[in-house]
Amino acid sequence: MGASVRSFCIYGYGVEIYGPFLTKLKEDEWLASFYLSPIIKGEEAAPHLYFNTFKLIDNEWQLVRSYIETGVVRPT
Repeated sequence: MGASVRSFCIYGYGVEIYGPFLTKLKEDEWLASFYLSPIIKGEEAAPHLYFNTFKLIDNEWQLVRSYIETGVVRPT
């Protein structure tokens, strides 16, 4: 799946999101990663890179792991 860029406002703050990037780990497990860049007063704040692992449990996708890396460089 190709990544897309989305920009929107949350509670008056601008946010730019790159992703999602999806990686199949197992038949019933996927990794979703995306980059979030908050924009406060027109300036980019400390960006974050999110990694979330979802697993198919009882026919429902459930979040089983989450990891956040802060201060990463903006993807090109």
